[in-house]
Amino acid sequence: MSTTIQSTNQLSTETETCLPTWQDIEKSIIEVLRAGNFYNKDRNIGFMDYYKKHLDELRQSEDQEQYIIDKARSLLPNEEIYDTKLKAFSNSYYKSEPRISQAILKYLKLIHKIAKEYFITDEEREEEFQTWLNS
Repeated sequence: MSTTIQSTNQLSTETETCLPTWQDIEKSIIEVLRAGNFYNKDRNIGFMDYYKKHLDELRQSEDQEQYIIDKARSLLPNEEIYDTKLKAFSNSYYKSEPRISQAILKYLKLIHKIAKEYFITDEEREEEFQTWLNS
């Protein structure tokens, strides 16, 4: 019986550590758009337009997996920016529209799982900056 429990624990750990796929990101973006639609948000401006463009870009990209990595890295280049965005959406943005807030937070958490695999240290960032500066 302990073997069964151990196998189950190993499976859940593996599931938790898997990075989101482009399909997971696509579903998450659709949920953000669905939440905006629930509150009757204008589809041609603001976050509805932003996320629709993001969805279109994802679907049209040649390599969706690489696209979500690149997008995650550009949106969340480091942990500090992630924490700032998380705090902003948790505390103020769309406070009166919890479905939107929850959908965006879920999306941010998914892309954070991807982006954190590529975070660079301050020293690495400074080294890249100096290389660029001196080129």
